[in-house]
Amino acid sequence: MDPTKHRGFHQVMFTRAEMCASCHDVTNALPRKLDALRSHVSQHTDVDGKLEERMRGWGAMVAQEAGLPDGRVAEGFFAIDSAG
Repeated sequence: MDPTKHRGFHQVMFTRAEMCASCHDVTNALPRKLDALRSHVSQHTDVDGKLEERMRGWGAMVAQEAGLPDGRVAEGFFAIDSAG
């Protein structure tokens, strides 16, 4: 993000399914998300080889909470207005 183009952030987004105010189906993007995580050792080392299993399980739980069909994965966000 180019700091010269942004004057500040007006929202903070948290990823917690229990407080999900906005859920997004990320099923089609999950392979790219996993590739991105795996390519950055600092993000996740996947020592036990279960990164995809965990991501799919977590995403399935969020998708179910959001009322999406079986087999879908989602991410849920809760936004806090920081602009005052």
